[in-house]
Amino acid sequence: MEQSQHHKTASKDRIPLFQKVIYGIGSFVNQFAGAATNQLIIVLNLGLGMNPALVGWIGAVPRFLDAFSDPLIGYSSDNTRTRWGRRKPWILFGAIFSGALLALMFQLYKGHGEYFYFWWVLAIQCLFVLTFACYSIPWIALGYEMTPDYHERTRLQAYASFFAQPVWMLAPWIFKIISSKDIVLDFTFKIWKFTVPLNTGINLHTGFTDIVHGARVVAIVVGIFITVGGILPAIFSKELYGNLPKAEKGKGSVLLAFLNGPKLTAKDFGWAAVICALLSLINFGIHVFTWKAFDKIVLINYALALFLVLLLSALLIVAFFKKLGNVPVVKDILNNCVTSFQCGPFVKLIAVTFLIFNGFMLASAFTAYVVFFYCFGKQPTMDLMYQNGGTLLGCFGTLSAICTAFFAIPLTTWISTKLGKRKTFLITMSLAIFGYVLKWIGYNPQYPYLLLIAAPFLAFHLGSLFTLVCSMVADVCDLDELQTGTRREGMFSGIYWWIQKLGIAGASVLSGYLLNWTGFKQELGLHQATHTLFYMRVCDVGIPIVTSVAAIFIIMTFKLSEDNAYDIRRQLEERRGKT
Repeated sequence: MEQSQHHKTASKDRIPLFQKVIYGIGSFVNQFAGAATNQLIIVLNLGLGMNPALVGWIGAVPRFLDAFSDPLIGYSSDNTRTRWGRRKPWILFGAIFSGALLALMFQLYKGHGEYFYFWWVLAIQCLFVLTFACYSIPWIALGYEMTPDYHERTRLQAYASFFAQPVWMLAPWIFKIISSKDIVLDFTFKIWKFTVPLNTGINLHTGFTDIVHGARVVAIVVGIFITVGGILPAIFSKELYGNLPKAEKGKGSVLLAFLNGPKLTAKDFGWAAVICALLSLINFGIHVFTWKAFDKIVLINYALALFLVLLLSALLIVAFFKKLGNVPVVKDILNNCVTSFQCGPFVKLIAVTFLIFNGFMLASAFTAYVVFFYCFGKQPTMDLMYQNGGTLLGCFGTLSAICTAFFAIPLTTWISTKLGKRKTFLITMSLAIFGYVLKWIGYNPQYPYLLLIAAPFLAFHLGSLFTLVCSMVADVCDLDELQTGTRREGMFSGIYWWIQKLGIAGASVLSGYLLNWTGFKQELGLHQATHTLFYMRVCDVGIPIVTSVAAIFIIMTFKLSEDNAYDIRRQLEERRGKT
Protein backbone atom coordinates (compact mmCIF):
# COMPACT_ATOMS: atom_id res chain seq x y z
CA MET A 1 0.00 0.00 0.00
CA GLU A 2 1.28 3.50 -0.91
CA GLN A 3 2.04 5.62 2.17
CA SER A 4 3.34 8.86 0.73
CA GLN A 5 2.98 10.78 4.00
CA HIS A 6 6.01 8.88 5.37
CA HIS A 7 8.44 10.43 2.86
CA LYS A 8 9.49 14.04 2.34
CA THR A 9 11.79 15.42 -0.33
CA ALA A 10 15.24 16.36 0.95
CA SER A 11 16.45 19.85 0.03
CA LYS A 12 19.40 18.41 -1.93
CA ASP A 13 16.98 16.46 -4.14
CA ARG A 14 14.88 19.49 -5.07
CA ILE A 15 15.31 20.94 -8.54
CA PRO A 16 15.82 24.76 -8.58
CA LEU A 17 12.88 26.76 -9.91
CA PHE A 18 14.92 28.10 -12.85
CA GLN A 19 15.73 24.56 -13.98
CA LYS A 20 12.09 23.53 -13.74
CA VAL A 21 11.04 26.53 -15.82
CA ILE A 22 13.65 25.81 -18.50
CA TYR A 23 12.55 22.18 -18.66
CA GLY A 24 8.95 23.41 -18.83
CA ILE A 25 9.76 25.63 -21.83
CA GLY A 26 11.10 22.49 -23.49
CA SER A 27 7.71 20.92 -22.86
CA PHE A 28 6.03 23.85 -24.61
CA VAL A 29 8.18 23.18 -27.67
CA ASN A 30 7.59 19.43 -27.50
CA GLN A 31 3.81 19.89 -27.50
CA PHE A 32 3.63 22.90 -29.82
CA ALA A 33 5.25 21.13 -32.77
CA GLY A 34 2.72 18.32 -32.82
CA ALA A 35 -0.31 20.47 -31.96
CA ALA A 36 0.42 23.07 -34.63
CA THR A 37 1.07 20.41 -37.26
CA ASN A 38 -2.25 18.73 -36.47
CA GLN A 39 -4.07 22.07 -36.77
CA LEU A 40 -2.37 22.98 -40.04
CA ILE A 41 -2.68 19.58 -41.70
CA ILE A 42 -6.46 20.01 -42.02
CA VAL A 43 -5.68 22.61 -44.71
CA LEU A 44 -4.80 19.76 -47.07
CA ASN A 45 -8.42 18.60 -46.97
CA LEU A 46 -10.42 21.80 -46.43
CA GLY A 47 -8.12 24.17 -48.34
CA LEU A 48 -6.59 22.06 -51.10
CA GLY A 49 -9.28 19.37 -51.51
CA MET A 50 -7.12 16.34 -50.72
CA ASN A 51 -8.90 13.07 -49.95
CA PRO A 52 -9.06 12.44 -46.14
CA ALA A 53 -7.56 8.97 -46.60
CA LEU A 54 -4.46 10.48 -48.22
CA VAL A 55 -4.23 13.03 -45.42
CA GLY A 56 -4.36 10.14 -42.97
CA TRP A 57 -1.42 8.46 -44.68
CA ILE A 58 0.57 11.69 -44.54
CA GLY A 59 0.18 11.57 -40.77
CA ALA A 60 0.90 7.85 -40.54
CA VAL A 61 3.91 7.10 -42.73
CA PRO A 62 6.34 9.60 -41.14
CA ARG A 63 5.35 8.37 -37.69
CA PHE A 64 6.10 4.76 -38.60
CA LEU A 65 9.56 5.97 -39.64
CA ASP A 66 9.83 8.18 -36.56
CA ALA A 67 8.71 5.39 -34.26
CA PHE A 68 11.47 3.01 -35.32
CA SER A 69 14.10 5.74 -35.08
CA ASP A 70 13.22 6.61 -31.47
CA PRO A 71 14.97 3.64 -29.79
CA LEU A 72 18.07 4.31 -31.93
CA ILE A 73 18.12 7.97 -30.91
CA GLY A 74 17.52 7.03 -27.28
CA TYR A 75 20.33 4.48 -27.35
CA SER A 76 22.68 6.97 -29.03
CA SER A 77 21.81 9.62 -26.46
CA ASP A 78 22.52 7.20 -23.59
CA ASN A 79 25.93 6.45 -25.08
CA THR A 80 26.91 9.99 -26.11
CA ARG A 81 29.81 11.44 -24.10
CA THR A 82 30.70 15.10 -24.62
CA ARG A 83 31.86 17.96 -22.44
CA TRP A 84 28.28 19.28 -22.64
CA GLY A 85 26.67 16.03 -21.48
CA ARG A 86 24.70 13.20 -23.04
CA ARG A 87 21.47 15.01 -23.99
CA LYS A 88 22.30 18.64 -24.82
CA PRO A 89 23.98 18.19 -28.25
CA TRP A 90 21.00 16.19 -29.48
CA ILE A 91 18.49 18.72 -28.14
CA LEU A 92 20.29 21.61 -29.85
CA PHE A 93 20.51 19.87 -33.22
CA GLY A 94 16.88 18.75 -33.16
CA ALA A 95 15.48 22.16 -32.20
CA ILE A 96 17.25 24.02 -35.01
CA PHE A 97 16.53 21.67 -37.90
CA SER A 98 12.99 20.62 -36.97
CA GLY A 99 11.86 24.25 -36.70
CA ALA A 100 13.15 24.99 -40.21
CA LEU A 101 11.52 21.87 -41.69
CA LEU A 102 8.11 22.56 -40.15
CA ALA A 103 8.09 26.03 -41.70
CA LEU A 104 9.02 24.57 -45.09
CA MET A 105 6.38 21.82 -44.92
CA PHE A 106 3.39 24.12 -45.40
CA GLN A 107 4.78 26.42 -48.08
CA LEU A 108 1.98 25.27 -50.40
CA TYR A 109 0.15 27.04 -53.23
CA LYS A 110 -3.08 26.22 -55.02
CA GLY A 111 -3.09 24.91 -58.58
CA HIS A 112 -1.40 21.52 -58.17
CA GLY A 113 -2.84 18.01 -58.03
CA GLU A 114 -3.48 16.27 -54.72
CA TYR A 115 -0.60 13.85 -55.30
CA PHE A 116 1.83 16.76 -55.64
CA TYR A 117 0.74 18.01 -52.20
CA PHE A 118 0.81 14.44 -50.89
CA TRP A 119 4.44 13.80 -51.82
CA TRP A 120 5.66 17.28 -50.87
CA VAL A 121 4.22 17.20 -47.35
CA LEU A 122 5.00 13.49 -46.86
CA ALA A 123 8.69 13.85 -47.77
CA ILE A 124 9.29 16.92 -45.62
CA GLN A 125 7.31 15.55 -42.69
CA CYS A 126 9.46 12.40 -42.73
CA LEU A 127 12.54 14.58 -42.30
CA PHE A 128 10.77 16.74 -39.73
CA VAL A 129 9.75 13.90 -37.43
CA LEU A 130 13.26 12.43 -37.51
CA THR A 131 14.95 15.71 -36.60
CA PHE A 132 12.32 16.53 -34.00
CA ALA A 133 12.87 13.12 -32.39
CA CYS A 134 16.51 14.17 -31.96
CA TYR A 135 15.13 16.93 -29.75
CA SER A 136 12.21 15.24 -27.99
CA ILE A 137 13.66 11.85 -27.01
CA PRO A 138 16.79 13.28 -25.25
CA TRP A 139 14.65 16.03 -23.70
CA ILE A 140 12.24 13.46 -22.25
CA ALA A 141 15.17 11.35 -21.02
CA LEU A 142 16.61 14.45 -19.36
CA GLY A 143 13.43 14.79 -17.31
CA TYR A 144 13.74 11.23 -16.00
CA GLU A 145 17.18 11.89 -14.55
CA MET A 146 17.06 15.43 -13.13
CA THR A 147 16.24 14.21 -9.60
CA PRO A 148 16.32 10.86 -7.78
CA ASP A 149 13.35 11.75 -5.54
CA TYR A 150 9.92 10.10 -5.95
CA HIS A 151 7.85 13.24 -5.30
CA GLU A 152 10.20 15.76 -6.94
CA ARG A 153 9.88 13.78 -10.16
CA THR A 154 6.13 14.32 -10.07
CA ARG A 155 6.62 18.05 -9.40
CA LEU A 156 9.02 18.34 -12.35
CA GLN A 157 6.55 16.60 -14.64
CA ALA A 158 3.84 18.90 -13.28
CA TYR A 159 5.93 21.87 -14.46
CA ALA A 160 6.33 20.18 -17.84
CA SER A 161 2.58 19.63 -18.09
CA PHE A 162 1.87 23.19 -16.88
CA PHE A 163 4.11 24.80 -19.51
CA ALA A 164 2.53 22.62 -22.19
CA GLN A 165 -0.87 24.19 -21.57
CA PRO A 166 -0.22 27.51 -23.38
CA VAL A 167 0.10 25.32 -26.47
CA TRP A 168 -3.49 24.20 -26.04
CA MET A 169 -4.54 27.79 -25.45
CA LEU A 170 -2.90 28.84 -28.73
CA ALA A 171 -3.33 25.79 -30.98
CA PRO A 172 -7.16 25.75 -31.07
CA TRP A 173 -7.08 29.31 -32.43
CA ILE A 174 -4.80 28.42 -35.34
CA PHE A 175 -7.65 27.51 -37.67
CA LYS A 176 -9.49 30.68 -36.63
CA ILE A 177 -6.38 32.69 -37.48
CA ILE A 178 -5.62 31.14 -40.87
CA SER A 179 -9.28 31.22 -41.99
CA SER A 180 -9.86 34.92 -41.25
CA LYS A 181 -8.82 38.09 -43.03
CA ASP A 182 -9.77 40.01 -39.91
CA ILE A 183 -9.89 38.48 -36.42
CA VAL A 184 -12.39 40.28 -34.22
CA LEU A 185 -12.67 38.69 -30.79
CA ASP A 186 -15.87 40.49 -29.82
CA PHE A 187 -18.60 37.87 -29.79
CA THR A 188 -21.72 36.73 -27.99
CA PHE A 189 -22.48 33.15 -27.06
CA LYS A 190 -25.33 31.31 -25.41
CA ILE A 191 -25.09 28.71 -22.67
CA TRP A 192 -28.51 27.28 -22.01
CA LYS A 193 -30.76 30.26 -21.05
CA PHE A 194 -27.89 32.68 -20.55
CA THR A 195 -26.56 35.05 -23.21
CA VAL A 196 -22.99 36.19 -22.56
CA PRO A 197 -21.47 39.11 -24.51
CA LEU A 198 -17.66 39.19 -24.56
CA ASN A 199 -16.15 42.41 -25.87
CA THR A 200 -12.37 42.04 -25.93
CA GLY A 201 -11.55 45.01 -28.12
CA ILE A 202 -9.15 42.84 -30.15
CA ASN A 203 -9.26 43.41 -33.91
CA LEU A 204 -6.37 41.93 -35.88
CA HIS A 205 -5.99 42.32 -39.64
CA THR A 206 -4.18 39.19 -40.87
CA GLY A 207 -4.13 39.96 -44.57
CA PHE A 208 -4.58 36.25 -45.41
CA THR A 209 -6.30 35.63 -48.74
CA ASP A 210 -7.41 32.10 -47.75
CA ILE A 211 -6.56 29.31 -45.30
CA VAL A 212 -3.73 28.04 -47.53
CA HIS A 213 -2.02 31.46 -47.40
CA GLY A 214 -2.65 31.61 -43.64
CA ALA A 215 -1.07 28.19 -43.15
CA ARG A 216 2.09 29.28 -44.98
CA VAL A 217 2.61 32.27 -42.69
CA VAL A 218 1.64 30.57 -39.43
CA ALA A 219 3.97 27.63 -40.18
CA ILE A 220 6.94 30.02 -40.36
CA VAL A 221 6.00 31.59 -37.02
CA VAL A 222 5.63 28.15 -35.39
CA GLY A 223 8.99 27.04 -36.78
CA ILE A 224 10.70 30.06 -35.21
CA PHE A 225 9.07 29.32 -31.84
CA ILE A 226 10.27 25.71 -31.96
CA THR A 227 13.87 26.68 -32.72
CA VAL A 228 14.15 29.48 -30.16
CA GLY A 229 12.36 27.65 -27.35
CA GLY A 230 14.03 24.33 -28.11
CA ILE A 231 17.62 25.53 -27.73
CA LEU A 232 17.02 26.84 -24.16
CA PRO A 233 17.14 23.39 -22.46
CA ALA A 234 20.28 22.65 -24.47
CA ILE A 235 21.95 25.74 -23.04
CA PHE A 236 20.73 25.94 -19.45
CA SER A 237 19.63 22.47 -18.29
CA LYS A 238 21.79 20.37 -15.95
CA GLU A 239 22.22 16.62 -16.28
CA LEU A 240 22.43 14.46 -13.17
CA TYR A 241 24.18 11.59 -14.96
CA GLY A 242 25.98 13.58 -17.65
CA ASN A 243 29.45 12.45 -16.57
CA LEU A 244 28.94 8.70 -16.52
CA PRO A 245 31.87 6.55 -17.71
CA LYS A 246 31.91 5.70 -21.38
CA ALA A 247 30.05 2.52 -22.31
CA GLU A 248 32.09 -0.31 -23.80
CA LYS A 249 31.81 -0.57 -27.56
CA GLY A 250 31.82 -3.69 -29.65
CA LYS A 251 35.19 -4.66 -31.05
CA GLY A 252 36.06 -5.69 -34.59
CA SER A 253 35.28 -4.36 -38.03
CA VAL A 254 31.68 -3.24 -38.43
CA LEU A 255 31.92 -3.68 -42.23
CA LEU A 256 33.20 -7.25 -41.95
CA ALA A 257 30.60 -8.11 -39.34
CA PHE A 258 27.92 -6.86 -41.74
CA LEU A 259 29.27 -8.63 -44.84
CA ASN A 260 29.81 -11.92 -43.02
CA GLY A 261 26.30 -11.92 -41.60
CA PRO A 262 23.88 -14.86 -42.12
CA LYS A 263 22.54 -15.65 -45.60
CA LEU A 264 18.91 -15.66 -46.72
CA THR A 265 16.83 -18.81 -46.10
CA ALA A 266 13.45 -20.05 -47.33
CA LYS A 267 11.88 -18.60 -44.19
CA ASP A 268 13.24 -15.18 -45.09
CA PHE A 269 11.63 -15.43 -48.52
CA GLY A 270 8.34 -16.17 -46.78
CA TRP A 271 8.64 -13.10 -44.55
CA ALA A 272 9.50 -10.97 -47.58
CA ALA A 273 6.39 -12.23 -49.38
CA VAL A 274 4.24 -11.41 -46.34
CA ILE A 275 5.70 -7.89 -46.08
CA CYS A 276 5.19 -7.26 -49.77
CA ALA A 277 1.61 -8.59 -49.68
CA LEU A 278 0.75 -6.23 -46.82
CA LEU A 279 2.29 -3.25 -48.62
CA SER A 280 0.42 -4.19 -51.80
CA LEU A 281 -2.89 -4.35 -49.93
CA ILE A 282 -2.24 -0.95 -48.35
CA ASN A 283 -1.40 0.60 -51.71
CA PHE A 284 -4.39 -1.09 -53.34
CA GLY A 285 -6.62 0.28 -50.58
CA ILE A 286 -5.34 3.80 -51.11
CA HIS A 287 -6.22 3.67 -54.79
CA VAL A 288 -9.64 2.11 -54.25
CA PHE A 289 -10.57 4.83 -51.76
CA THR A 290 -9.04 7.74 -53.67
CA TRP A 291 -9.68 6.96 -57.37
CA LYS A 292 -13.09 8.26 -58.34
CA ALA A 293 -13.11 5.88 -61.30
CA PHE A 294 -10.75 3.16 -62.43
CA ASP A 295 -10.50 0.38 -64.94
CA LYS A 296 -10.47 -3.00 -63.18
CA ILE A 297 -8.03 -4.58 -65.66
CA VAL A 298 -5.62 -1.65 -65.34
CA LEU A 299 -5.82 -1.80 -61.56
CA ILE A 300 -5.17 -5.58 -61.49
CA ASN A 301 -2.15 -5.20 -63.79
CA TYR A 302 -0.90 -2.35 -61.65
CA ALA A 303 -1.30 -4.47 -58.49
CA LEU A 304 0.64 -7.40 -60.01
CA ALA A 305 3.49 -5.16 -61.15
CA LEU A 306 3.59 -3.49 -57.78
CA PHE A 307 3.69 -6.87 -56.04
CA LEU A 308 6.76 -7.96 -58.02
CA VAL A 309 8.58 -4.69 -57.33
CA LEU A 310 7.75 -4.87 -53.63
CA LEU A 311 8.79 -8.52 -53.44
CA LEU A 312 12.27 -7.68 -54.71
CA SER A 313 12.44 -4.67 -52.36
CA ALA A 314 11.29 -6.74 -49.39
CA LEU A 315 13.92 -9.40 -50.08
CA LEU A 316 16.64 -6.74 -50.14
CA ILE A 317 15.31 -5.23 -46.90
CA VAL A 318 15.17 -8.61 -45.13
CA ALA A 319 18.71 -9.42 -46.29
CA PHE A 320 19.96 -6.02 -45.13
CA PHE A 321 18.46 -6.23 -41.67
CA LYS A 322 19.49 -9.86 -41.23
CA LYS A 323 23.09 -8.89 -41.88
CA LEU A 324 22.73 -5.70 -39.88
CA GLY A 325 21.80 -7.78 -36.85
CA ASN A 326 25.35 -9.17 -36.94
CA VAL A 327 26.87 -5.72 -36.25
CA PRO A 328 27.88 -5.36 -32.53
CA VAL A 329 26.23 -1.96 -32.03
CA VAL A 330 22.98 -3.12 -33.59
CA LYS A 331 23.02 -6.28 -31.48
CA ASP A 332 23.48 -4.11 -28.40
CA ILE A 333 20.51 -1.94 -29.38
CA LEU A 334 18.33 -5.00 -29.92
CA ASN A 335 19.43 -6.47 -26.59
CA ASN A 336 18.54 -3.17 -24.91
CA CYS A 337 15.09 -3.28 -26.49
CA VAL A 338 14.50 -6.85 -25.35
CA THR A 339 15.66 -6.04 -21.81
CA SER A 340 13.33 -3.03 -21.68
CA PHE A 341 10.31 -5.11 -22.66
CA GLN A 342 11.17 -7.62 -19.93
CA CYS A 343 10.48 -4.90 -17.33
CA GLY A 344 6.84 -5.56 -16.41
CA PRO A 345 6.01 -2.16 -14.83
CA PHE A 346 7.44 -0.35 -17.85
CA VAL A 347 5.31 -2.40 -20.26
CA LYS A 348 2.20 -1.56 -18.24
CA LEU A 349 2.96 2.17 -18.42
CA ILE A 350 3.48 1.87 -22.17
CA ALA A 351 0.11 0.13 -22.52
CA VAL A 352 -1.70 2.69 -20.35
CA THR A 353 -0.30 5.63 -22.31
CA PHE A 354 -0.96 3.90 -25.62
CA LEU A 355 -4.63 3.43 -24.79
CA ILE A 356 -5.34 6.88 -23.37
CA PHE A 357 -3.15 9.02 -25.60
CA ASN A 358 -3.97 7.31 -28.88
CA GLY A 359 -7.64 7.03 -27.97
CA PHE A 360 -7.56 10.80 -27.50
CA MET A 361 -5.66 11.37 -30.76
CA LEU A 362 -8.05 9.18 -32.75
CA ALA A 363 -11.12 10.88 -31.30
CA SER A 364 -9.76 14.43 -31.55
CA ALA A 365 -9.64 14.11 -35.34
CA PHE A 366 -13.46 14.32 -35.25
CA THR A 367 -13.85 17.25 -32.85
CA ALA A 368 -13.41 20.01 -35.45
CA TYR A 369 -15.78 18.26 -37.86
CA VAL A 370 -18.46 17.86 -35.17
CA VAL A 371 -18.16 21.50 -34.12
CA PHE A 372 -18.23 22.78 -37.71
CA PHE A 373 -20.87 20.56 -39.30
CA TYR A 374 -23.07 19.66 -36.30
CA CYS A 375 -22.91 22.56 -33.86
CA PHE A 376 -22.72 25.25 -36.57
CA GLY A 377 -24.08 23.32 -39.55
CA LYS A 378 -27.11 25.63 -39.82
CA GLN A 379 -25.02 28.68 -40.68
CA PRO A 380 -25.92 30.34 -44.01
CA THR A 381 -22.42 30.00 -45.49
CA MET A 382 -19.35 27.81 -45.08
CA ASP A 383 -17.23 30.85 -44.19
CA LEU A 384 -19.52 31.70 -41.25
CA MET A 385 -19.50 28.05 -40.18
CA TYR A 386 -15.71 27.98 -40.12
CA GLN A 387 -15.43 31.32 -38.32
CA ASN A 388 -18.02 30.54 -35.63
CA GLY A 389 -16.80 26.99 -35.24
CA GLY A 390 -13.20 28.19 -35.04
CA THR A 391 -14.19 30.59 -32.26
CA LEU A 392 -15.82 27.79 -30.25
CA LEU A 393 -12.82 25.51 -30.78
CA GLY A 394 -10.54 28.31 -29.63
CA CYS A 395 -12.64 29.00 -26.52
CA PHE A 396 -12.91 25.31 -25.68
CA GLY A 397 -9.20 24.71 -26.16
CA THR A 398 -8.22 27.78 -24.19
CA LEU A 399 -10.59 26.99 -21.30
CA SER A 400 -9.38 23.35 -21.27
CA ALA A 401 -5.77 24.49 -21.12
CA ILE A 402 -6.49 26.96 -18.32
CA CYS A 403 -8.33 24.28 -16.33
CA THR A 404 -5.47 21.85 -16.94
CA ALA A 405 -2.76 24.31 -15.89
CA PHE A 406 -4.40 25.85 -12.85
CA PHE A 407 -6.73 23.07 -11.69
CA ALA A 408 -6.03 19.56 -12.98
CA ILE A 409 -2.22 19.52 -12.76
CA PRO A 410 -1.92 21.14 -9.29
CA LEU A 411 -4.70 18.93 -7.94
CA THR A 412 -3.13 15.82 -9.48
CA THR A 413 0.26 16.69 -7.94
CA TRP A 414 -1.26 17.38 -4.52
CA ILE A 415 -3.32 14.17 -4.45
CA SER A 416 -0.26 12.20 -5.55
CA THR A 417 1.73 13.39 -2.51
CA LYS A 418 -1.13 12.19 -0.29
CA LEU A 419 -2.31 8.97 -1.92
CA GLY A 420 0.50 8.00 -4.31
CA LYS A 421 0.63 7.97 -8.09
CA ARG A 422 -1.45 4.86 -8.82
CA LYS A 423 -4.49 5.86 -6.75
CA THR A 424 -4.31 9.40 -8.09
CA PHE A 425 -4.38 8.03 -11.63
CA LEU A 426 -7.56 6.06 -10.91
CA ILE A 427 -9.29 9.17 -9.53
CA THR A 428 -8.27 11.56 -12.32
CA MET A 429 -9.10 9.18 -15.18
CA SER A 430 -12.56 8.62 -13.70
CA LEU A 431 -13.09 12.39 -13.72
CA ALA A 432 -11.97 12.52 -17.37
CA ILE A 433 -14.48 9.83 -18.36
CA PHE A 434 -17.24 11.89 -16.73
CA GLY A 435 -15.99 14.82 -18.81
CA TYR A 436 -16.56 12.89 -22.04
CA VAL A 437 -20.14 12.18 -20.97
CA LEU A 438 -20.61 15.93 -20.50
CA LYS A 439 -19.03 16.52 -23.91
CA TRP A 440 -21.78 14.46 -25.54
CA ILE A 441 -24.36 16.63 -23.77
CA GLY A 442 -22.45 19.79 -24.68
CA TYR A 443 -22.68 19.12 -28.42
CA ASN A 444 -25.88 21.13 -28.78
CA PRO A 445 -26.63 23.08 -32.00
CA GLN A 446 -29.02 25.39 -30.15
CA TYR A 447 -26.50 26.20 -27.40
CA PRO A 448 -23.09 25.29 -28.88
CA TYR A 449 -21.15 26.92 -26.05
CA LEU A 450 -22.68 24.41 -23.65
CA LEU A 451 -19.67 22.34 -24.74
CA LEU A 452 -17.56 24.39 -22.32
CA ILE A 453 -19.06 22.57 -19.30
CA ALA A 454 -16.95 19.52 -20.16
CA ALA A 455 -13.62 21.37 -20.16
CA PRO A 456 -12.79 21.25 -16.40
CA PHE A 457 -13.21 17.47 -16.31
CA LEU A 458 -11.52 16.72 -19.63
CA ALA A 459 -8.53 18.69 -18.31
CA PHE A 460 -7.59 15.62 -16.26
CA HIS A 461 -7.33 13.34 -19.29
CA LEU A 462 -3.89 14.17 -20.71
CA GLY A 463 -2.90 16.59 -17.93
CA SER A 464 -2.80 13.91 -15.25
CA LEU A 465 -1.70 11.17 -17.66
CA PHE A 466 1.69 12.68 -18.50
CA THR A 467 2.23 14.23 -15.06
CA LEU A 468 1.86 10.85 -13.39
CA VAL A 469 3.04 8.33 -15.98
CA CYS A 470 6.25 10.21 -16.89
CA SER A 471 7.05 10.36 -13.17
CA MET A 472 6.35 6.63 -12.92
CA VAL A 473 8.70 5.91 -15.83
CA ALA A 474 11.47 7.75 -13.96
CA ASP A 475 10.85 5.38 -11.00
CA VAL A 476 11.03 2.43 -13.39
CA CYS A 477 14.43 3.68 -14.65
CA ASP A 478 15.73 3.22 -11.08
CA LEU A 479 14.29 -0.28 -10.98
CA ASP A 480 15.96 -1.01 -14.31
CA GLU A 481 19.34 0.21 -13.02
CA LEU A 482 18.97 -2.03 -9.99
CA GLN A 483 18.30 -5.02 -12.25
CA THR A 484 20.74 -4.29 -15.11
CA GLY A 485 23.37 -1.98 -13.60
CA THR A 486 22.98 0.70 -16.31
CA ARG A 487 21.16 4.03 -16.66
CA ARG A 488 19.01 3.86 -19.79
CA GLU A 489 16.67 6.84 -19.66
CA GLY A 490 17.22 7.50 -23.38
CA MET A 491 16.36 3.94 -24.36
CA PHE A 492 13.29 3.99 -22.12
CA SER A 493 12.04 7.29 -23.55
CA GLY A 494 12.78 6.04 -27.08
CA ILE A 495 10.87 2.79 -26.64
CA TYR A 496 8.06 4.50 -24.73
CA TRP A 497 7.45 6.96 -27.56
CA TRP A 498 8.22 4.37 -30.24
CA ILE A 499 5.08 2.49 -29.21
CA GLN A 500 3.03 5.68 -28.83
CA LYS A 501 4.02 6.91 -32.29
CA LEU A 502 3.11 3.60 -33.84
CA GLY A 503 -0.28 4.17 -32.25
CA ILE A 504 -0.42 7.75 -33.54
CA ALA A 505 0.39 6.47 -37.03
CA GLY A 506 -2.38 3.89 -36.79
CA ALA A 507 -4.78 6.49 -35.40
CA SER A 508 -3.95 8.86 -38.25
CA VAL A 509 -4.73 6.21 -40.86
CA LEU A 510 -7.81 4.96 -39.04
CA SER A 511 -9.22 8.45 -38.51
CA GLY A 512 -9.21 9.13 -42.25
CA TYR A 513 -11.01 5.88 -43.03
CA LEU A 514 -13.42 6.35 -40.11
CA LEU A 515 -14.28 9.80 -41.42
CA ASN A 516 -15.08 8.24 -44.79
CA TRP A 517 -17.05 5.51 -42.98
CA THR A 518 -19.24 8.08 -41.26
CA GLY A 519 -20.34 9.21 -44.71
CA PHE A 520 -18.70 12.63 -44.57
CA LYS A 521 -18.37 14.21 -48.01
CA GLN A 522 -16.65 17.55 -48.40
CA GLU A 523 -18.65 18.36 -51.53
CA LEU A 524 -21.91 18.27 -49.51
CA GLY A 525 -20.72 21.25 -47.48
CA LEU A 526 -23.41 22.29 -44.99
CA HIS A 527 -25.70 19.43 -46.03
CA GLN A 528 -24.06 16.41 -44.38
CA ALA A 529 -26.32 13.42 -43.66
CA THR A 530 -27.90 13.08 -40.21
CA HIS A 531 -26.32 9.66 -39.63
CA THR A 532 -22.90 11.12 -40.54
CA LEU A 533 -23.16 13.72 -37.80
CA PHE A 534 -24.24 11.06 -35.29
CA TYR A 535 -21.39 8.67 -36.14
CA MET A 536 -18.84 11.49 -35.88
CA ARG A 537 -20.06 12.28 -32.36
CA VAL A 538 -19.93 8.61 -31.40
CA CYS A 539 -16.29 8.39 -32.52
CA ASP A 540 -15.36 11.64 -30.79
CA VAL A 541 -16.83 10.69 -27.40
CA GLY A 542 -17.00 6.90 -27.34
CA ILE A 543 -13.45 5.99 -28.34
CA PRO A 544 -11.63 7.78 -25.46
CA ILE A 545 -14.13 6.44 -22.90
CA VAL A 546 -13.44 2.85 -23.95
CA THR A 547 -9.65 3.27 -24.02
CA SER A 548 -9.61 5.07 -20.64
CA VAL A 549 -11.61 2.31 -18.95
CA ALA A 550 -9.16 -0.27 -20.31
CA ALA A 551 -6.21 1.79 -19.01
CA ILE A 552 -7.76 1.97 -15.54
CA PHE A 553 -7.89 -1.82 -15.31
CA ILE A 554 -4.20 -2.05 -16.29
CA ILE A 555 -2.97 0.59 -13.82
CA MET A 556 -4.79 -1.23 -11.00
CA THR A 557 -2.14 -3.94 -11.36
CA PHE A 558 0.84 -1.52 -11.17
CA LYS A 559 2.70 -2.41 -7.95
CA LEU A 560 5.70 -0.03 -7.88
CA SER A 561 4.66 2.05 -4.86
CA GLU A 562 6.37 4.95 -3.12
CA ASP A 563 7.89 2.68 -0.45
CA ASN A 564 9.30 0.44 -3.20
CA ALA A 565 10.77 3.46 -4.99
CA TYR A 566 12.59 4.73 -1.89
CA ASP A 567 13.87 1.24 -1.11
CA ILE A 568 15.22 0.88 -4.68
CA ARG A 569 16.97 4.24 -4.39
CA ARG A 570 18.55 3.19 -1.08
CA GLN A 571 19.91 0.00 -2.65
CA LEU A 572 21.30 1.90 -5.65
CA GLU A 573 23.09 4.46 -3.51
CA GLU A 574 24.60 1.72 -1.36
CA ARG A 575 25.91 0.05 -4.50
CA ARG A 576 27.18 2.99 -6.60
CA GLY A 577 27.12 5.89 -4.17
CA LYS A 578 25.03 9.05 -4.30
CA THR A 579 24.87 11.25 -7.41
